[in-house]
Amino acid sequence: MKRFLVALIATTALCASTADAQGLFGQLQKMAQPQSNSTGGQVLNAAGFYGLFLAARIEMNQAQIELAEAFDLKDQVTLLQTEQTRLQGGALDANGLKESTVLSNNVDAAIQDKIQQKAVLSDEGKKHYQAAMPHLVIGTLLTVKLIAEGKSAIESSSMIEKIALIAALKDMPGFVRSVVSSYKMVFTYGKENNIQMPANASDALGTL
Repeated sequence: MKRFLVALIATTALCASTADAQGLFGQLQKMAQPQSNSTGGQVLNAAGFYGLFLAARIEMNQAQIELAEAFDLKDQVTLLQTEQTRLQGGALDANGLKESTVLSNNVDAAIQDKIQQKAVLSDEGKKHYQAAMPHLVIGTLLTVKLIAEGKSAIESSSMIEKIALIAALKDMPGFVRSVVSSYKMVFTYGKENNIQMPANASDALGTL
């Protein structure tokens, strides 16, 4: 599941435009749903959870690259590009999960500072901002699923995997809240600055 999910996102979602992103949302939401066994129980395991987290981070990281480019945050762009290469390699464990969330939070803080300062985007910056939105919507929707799916994974994992998952999930609620808050701020700034948003970005916002 993890390899398939990462492959689809790396080859399809990373080249999504504002116009064609709409069809991806439904597909990714279905893919992010845990599989069921014959009795209807969820069977998502630790590998499946890390795969879902990896898929969410690839999307969010690409969105942050575009947003950092939009606001001319060169140092953050360099860090995020290195992180994207690591994520696309497909290897992620509990330590990697923590490192990725720390980087995401730090970059979010820098982007939010620019938004709060009402930074004015150049024409090129607006293009990067618009390019970020499909990835941001998809990444946010996948990120929101992580808490419930992580709990499911704990139930079906080995004792060693449970310990790592419990540690990884300890800070997940705060991380998810941060992602959702950032999404709303980025969306609002885009609307206020007449940047074209994906057609169903408002619908996604309403579910968060």
